[in-house]
Amino acid sequence: MAIQDDFPAYKESEFSNERAKLLMIDQADYNTQHIFFDDNIDSEEKCIVDVRDIITGEAIPYKKFIDMYAV
Repeated sequence: MAIQDDFPAYKESEFSNERAKLLMIDQADYNTQHIFFDDNIDSEEKCIVDVRDIITGEAIPYKKFIDMYAV
């Protein structure tokens, strides 16, 4: 699957993580490997990916998803 982001909206939000590229993860699903590649996943403060648990909707902390779901 390929999804294109809405960069103008992301920029307008002053690069808020809530308006970043959404990646929903089912942390209990061990049969599916999610991998999100992007060139702006450099740091927690400037991460362009909003990684959330698909069951709870809660944000997954950067240290938990980096190099596991987002590269």
